[in-house]
Amino acid sequence: MTASADFVALAIEQMAKFGAVTARRMFGGAGLYRGPVMFALILEDTLYLRTDREGEARFVAAGLTPFTYATKNGARTVRAFWRAPLSCLEDEDEMTHWAETAFAAAATAQRTRKPAAKKAKPGKAKRR
Repeated sequence: MTASADFVALAIEQMAKFGAVTARRMFGGAGLYRGPVMFALILEDTLYLRTDREGEARFVAAGLTPFTYATKNGARTVRAFWRAPLSCLEDEDEMTHWAETAFAAAATAQRTRKPAAKKAKPGKAKRR
């Protein structure tokens, strides 16, 4: 799965009204970030936006599909990311609206995520 530099640049350009967006390479694609929050994913020159349970209905109503990838055990669907409407790539105002919604869902998910368990530090064993 890849993301061309031109497609990433186009998506970021369309998000100009939304604010400063940066791209970071991941899985051969790119994650789109505003600050520390990843709210979008680009793979195979397709833009996917983060959503939550409430926002999912909006994607379904627009006839959009969730991010799916193949594994050796069959297809796996990631319902947190859904394909963005193609019209977003032509209309900055529409892109801004969808990006704001995706960012809100991603920021909420990041705030409510439980912190990872701390690993035990190797050291001396306690004596009894």
